[in-house]
Amino acid sequence: MPSTTTGKSCMAFEPGDVVLVPFPYRDAAAVKTRPAVVVSSSDFNQTGDIGVVAITSHAPRSAWDHGLLDWPTARLQFASTVRMLVVSVSHDRVQLQIGRLSDRDWDAVKERVHRVIDVP
Repeated sequence: MPSTTTGKSCMAFEPGDVVLVPFPYRDAAAVKTRPAVVVSSSDFNQTGDIGVVAITSHAPRSAWDHGLLDWPTARLQFASTVRMLVVSVSHDRVQLQIGRLSDRDWDAVKERVHRVIDVP
């Protein structure tokens, strides 16, 4: 099976990084390995956990989703959408650091995260 991402292993995570993690399904105990965007602060990321939101290859379904404009820049191999499914993941569960969102994609994701958690 061909790989859907490219990247390298790394443990220093920054907001806007794209990582590969086992992501829990919303309605089941199962997980699916998928790309995700780190949305937690650099300070929080030093605790051994990171906060992430999901990336999917499906098209946006709501105003909460952001269709990535520069998905090749993030080192994703397919057009992708960031979904506001927020979880905390231990560093040791991160399988790969894939890349980083472009500034304009990161700004759009931050705006949605702020609306989700009601941060001004």
